[in-house]
Amino acid sequence: MAAGLLRTVRVTLAGALVLLGLAATAEAQTLASLPLEVGAQVLGDAKPIAAWVTFCQSYGAECAVDRSEPARISLTASTWATIVSVNRRVNKAVEPMTDQDHLHVADRWDLAEDGIGDCEDFQLLKRHLLAEAGL
Repeated sequence: MAAGLLRTVRVTLAGALVLLGLAATAEAQTLASLPLEVGAQVLGDAKPIAAWVTFCQSYGAECAVDRSEPARISLTASTWATIVSVNRRVNKAVEPMTDQDHLHVADRWDLAEDGIGDCEDFQLLKRHLLAEAGL
């Protein structure tokens, strides 16, 4: 029995070390991708990408800012259940397909109203449904 417990502890410790290594790698990649500054001046203002601008023109309510919304939401069991439910529902309902194959354009963001979308369409639909659910 002690040998089994020791093996479990070793496996758990090894897993934790792997996760710490991955976290450190992700942090290093994030830091490496930050824009460089010249002296104390940033090289320019960040502009939204064209697909976001077009999305906001088509779905204005999705881009509106409500300053009365809380900055943080508590992760309760109910909140987590809502997140999991929305995630599963969208993943089952939307057929993954690139915009090029689906719409014959390089990139278009929407809420996958026709049941077909690519990665950002999945994300935008999930965001929409979570906001409708009060998150």
